[in-house]
Amino acid sequence: YTHQLLFCPCTDTACAERRRQTIVPSCSYESVDKPNCITQMRICNADYVCRSRLAQFQYDCEPLETSANGCKQGNYGACLLAYTGLIGSTIIPNYVDNSTSSVAPWCSCSASGSMRLECDRFLGFFTDNICLKNALMMFETEPDQQSTLRQTSTPSHSRGENRSSTSQPETVETMSNILDAAIPTQVLGNELLVGHATLPSSGHPNSASSHSLMLEAAFHIVLLLLHLLSGQ
Repeated sequence: YTHQLLFCPCTDTACAERRRQTIVPSCSYESVDKPNCITQMRICNADYVCRSRLAQFQYDCEPLETSANGCKQGNYGACLLAYTGLIGSTIIPNYVDNSTSSVAPWCSCSASGSMRLECDRFLGFFTDNICLKNALMMFETEPDQQSTLRQTSTPSHSRGENRSSTSQPETVETMSNILDAAIPTQVLGNELLVGHATLPSSGHPNSASSHSLMLEAAFHIVLLLLHLLSGQ
C-alpha cells in the first residue's frame, strides 16, 4: 500500500496535508526561505545516487506533446517509479496543494541570474510536465475504474432462465500492480542506479557487480602466488 499512501487522491486540506507529511515532515524539509533550485541541483549532481535517480526520472518522465499519453517513453508506471526514487534526496518533490498532479521540489528560481533558464527548465520538469501529471492522475482515477469493473463483472441471473450469465472478470494491469511488481527489482543501494538519462529503466543490469567480482578473483590469485613464492 506504499504507493496508495503516496498518491492517494485528496479533496480537502486536511487530507492533502497528511499526504504531504507522508512524503516528508515539513520540519525536516521546509526552511524559512526556499533555497535556489540551481543550488539544490548542484548538490544532487555531486552525489552519485541522487544524480543517477534524477537522470532516470528525467528519462522515464520525459514529456512529449504528440504522444498519446504525453510521455515520450509511453510508460506511466516507469515514470511514477522513477519519481518515487527522488524521495529522500535534496530535490525531493512534494505536493504543493490539494491537487494530486501539483508537485514540486522545495526550491525557487528567484535570484538565479544567468542560470534562470536552466533553473526554470529544471523546475518546470515537475510543475509543467504533461507526462508526470498524467501518470499521477491515472493513479488517482484507477480506484473508480476498478470499482466499475467489479460491478460489470457481477453475475446476473434472470427468472425463468436455467443458464448462468456469469461473466468472467477481466484481467486489468493497474498502475498499482505495475509499481508493486517493479519494486522487488529496484535495488535501494548505489547498484540501483543508471548513470545516464539515455538508458531505459528496462535496460541491461549494470556491469559494476561483475567487474567487482573479477577484481576480487584477481586479488585472490595474486595472494596465492605471493604465498607460493614465500614458501619457496
